[in-house]
Amino acid sequence: MLLEIPKTLIILAGKGIVICPQYFTNWILSFYMINFYLDFPKEFLLSLLLLVNLGSVGGFYITYITPQKLYVPLLDFTIEGTLLKFIDVFAHHLPAIHINYLILSNTYFLPKLPSSDIFYIMALIYFLLNDPHKRYDLTYFQIFQIFLVTLTYTLIVLNFVI
Repeated sequence: MLLEIPKTLIILAGKGIVICPQYFTNWILSFYMINFYLDFPKEFLLSLLLLVNLGSVGGFYITYITPQKLYVPLLDFTIEGTLLKFIDVFAHHLPAIHINYLILSNTYFLPKLPSSDIFYIMALIYFLLNDPHKRYDLTYFQIFQIFLVTLTYTLIVLNFVI
């Protein structure tokens, strides 16, 4: 089964993978990478923590609970099974583990100032440009549950830091 991953990735690479703004993961990963390359102010760190945790919880939900597949219309390809799990780990969980580790290990100190609102702004822009119900085949109640679990988990992480 693991041997199928490289072949599928080669097929996807042959189709020309581009960053699809239709997927919130790409927004999160872009913000995650830009944060480290441009050394954003510390006020953005809480927003980044919320974003990567949202990606992790949402990716887990889509990969292991429902719908356990993701259709990419740009490539006319459905990602499911082992490939979906592989992408889930590298695109969702590793960035979340990294940021949570940096915060819990006090490598990054959270500012005493209120966080920037970039998390809410990005989520709002994404929801205005894309319909997550249609994109991920989730009900709005499931999307609300993902947000609620993300906020709860992030508050638990912050409880260890503050």
